[in-house]
Amino acid sequence: MELQSAQPPSRRPSFHRSASAYARLQKQQVDIADDLSSRSRRSRRSCILAAFLASFILLLAIAAFLFLHFRSISSTKASASPAPHSEASAVIEAACNATSFPSACVSLLSSPSDSSSSTTPLQLASLSLAIAIASVRRAASLLSSASVSIPSPPLAQSAVQDCVELTALSDDLLNATLSLLHAIGLRSGAASLREMKVQLSGVLGHQLACEDELEAGARNSSAAAAMAAMAALMEAQANVTVTVRIALGIVDFISGLGSDLSS
Repeated sequence: MELQSAQPPSRRPSFHRSASAYARLQKQQVDIADDLSSRSRRSRRSCILAAFLASFILLLAIAAFLFLHFRSISSTKASASPAPHSEASAVIEAACNATSFPSACVSLLSSPSDSSSSTTPLQLASLSLAIAIASVRRAASLLSSASVSIPSPPLAQSAVQDCVELTALSDDLLNATLSLLHAIGLRSGAASLREMKVQLSGVLGHQLACEDELEAGARNSSAAAAMAAMAALMEAQANVTVTVRIALGIVDFISGLGSDLSS
């Protein structure tokens, strides 16, 4: 009877242990998969960041290259641009050194509005004559005002009237000289230049006569207003003389250039 009541040993505890081990294995596999996924995501982020940095550095390098390239081009242009100006300055200085007033000549002919277009000897001669004509007309305007508005002794009034006539003659001669210069290619250049010098010398004669008249009139003026007016007139005439002497010096300079008048 005791043999019949014996039961085989239970296997339930072994089953529970196997299930628990399987669960732990699954959890480990899930953890490993999560870890691999996390590493993969970090790796992708690192690759994206590295690609972005590489692209950014490449863009910086391209920008730096373009900046240096265009700055080099600008520097080359800047260093090359003064050449025409230096060439024009050399022509102006060479022509002005032949005049009686080199510094005043350079100052007059190197004004920004004219120096870029007046670079040949003929152009400089034309410019100098235009400046002389302008100074004569300013002096004539002062003389006209003085002759009617400023009280002066008879000798001073006579001096002003004489200068009005002399200045008008100077204006005519200067315009005739400018016309000769413009036509210098249609006839003998040497003959035209000689005639121009004769006419400019005539203008100087008129100016010297006018200055002498005004100086004599000023000596006979006692009123302060008359003396101030005569001084202003004499200063204007002196400016005319300077500009005419400059024009005459430049014409004399180009006379020595022979046929090479355009360079």
